[in-house]
Amino acid sequence: MPGWRNGLRVRLKIECPQGRVGSSPTPGTMDTSLIQIGISKENLLHNLQEYQRVYPNIDIAPVVKSNAYGHGLPEVSNILESETIPFLVVNSLSEAVALRKARSKKNILIVGYVRPSDVVSSIPSDTTLAITDIEELRQLSKIIKTPLRVHIKIDTGMHRQGIAESDFNEAIALIKIQPLLTVEGICTHIADADGENPSFTNTQLKNWSDASDFFDRAFSSIRYRHVAATTGFASITAANTNMARLGIGLYGFDVSNNKRMDLKPVLEMRSVVASIRRINAGESVGYNATFTAEHPMVIATIPGGYFEGIDRRLSNTGFVTTKDKTCPIVGRVSMNMIGVDITDAPETAIGDDVILMSRNPDDKNSVESIAKMIGTIPYEVLAHIPEQLPRIIDTT
Repeated sequence: MPGWRNGLRVRLKIECPQGRVGSSPTPGTMDTSLIQIGISKENLLHNLQEYQRVYPNIDIAPVVKSNAYGHGLPEVSNILESETIPFLVVNSLSEAVALRKARSKKNILIVGYVRPSDVVSSIPSDTTLAITDIEELRQLSKIIKTPLRVHIKIDTGMHRQGIAESDFNEAIALIKIQPLLTVEGICTHIADADGENPSFTNTQLKNWSDASDFFDRAFSSIRYRHVAATTGFASITAANTNMARLGIGLYGFDVSNNKRMDLKPVLEMRSVVASIRRINAGESVGYNATFTAEHPMVIATIPGGYFEGIDRRLSNTGFVTTKDKTCPIVGRVSMNMIGVDITDAPETAIGDDVILMSRNPDDKNSVESIAKMIGTIPYEVLAHIPEQLPRIIDTT
């Protein structure tokens, strides 16, 4: 991508989750970081609109938790600010606060646990809270001081979060005697939405249908009903729902078995060639001499190691691209750099651009390819990209 490093940006200090400092691009100051994360605005909006097209009767709520799956919470929320969506979905109160400090005006839905005392003291405006446990509701109903919209999360069988069926009557009673609480929605989470055996999902959907009817009879205020995350979109046709939470699909990954959506990966990790050296047969590269040359080679040193999200399991296994050529990683992945065999890319020079993670799903260094190499899932590869790396919104 020629010229990407010449983009203009200015740092916007925000309080990110876990208290780290993030940045958001607006015209102003040249960023000099060697490693940058490019975020395709076009691809992100394409993915959102693809789900809206395929599911026109469902409100699509983008999930931006965990630093927008590694893509950058302020950057992604900035792109989505002009879109018609019911909520931006986050996991924590700190993420909701970060959204407001990033100047997002969208409604926020927090789906993770928040201490009731923190809800009272710190919840931002236009933020809805998912109630994930009966004890949480007991405590909150006693101390709440201002009106709060809530979604009741129902445990339909995953046994991770949610109100159990045995606590339904108590939950309804607690809410009815607390006028400051308004039940705006109900939700659940599907444990095995795309599994080969649908029996467990069918049981969850039956439990959901019964619970949905039960709470509908108790509260006329319910506006949103949501079951599906990205892998569960097929379930929404079999459930009483009108909203879905779009997570990994928003970022261009169809993790369903039948790959039914036309999605485009959003993220690209970029670096530069920092050093080039020739080695002879019998010489080694990197820590512990895990790679030994069998013939004369040309080795480039590239900024970017396991601190920057390049998994150590890619040692002697992974790939990068430079000059439109795929080059293997040789030697151990270090904390902040890798060695790359550029023998077959002789035109490579110091300062040239290098793609560490590619948007092209067919590339050997795409996020999906990397996940398969190291035996994990794209979610983990993306979530391990540190927040402090600058994100650049690519508009072309």
